[in-house]
Amino acid sequence: MEKFIPYILLFIFLIGVPLFVRLFFRSSASGEKLNDKMLKWQQDKLDEKLKRQNQPWSDN
Repeated sequence: MEKFIPYILLFIFLIGVPLFVRLFFRSSASGEKLNDKMLKWQQDKLDEKLKRQNQPWSDN
């Protein structure tokens, strides 16, 4: 039985991870696509960085 434990764990990993990822992305993508969220977040970060560069004397 101890010989089969790595194979059982591998099987659970191969089946469980895609199921978890699919459920996670389905629940987080309700209404708005995940890619859109990522792009919006990146754009907000870039805007923040540009504001800081243009106003170096302000204490952020």
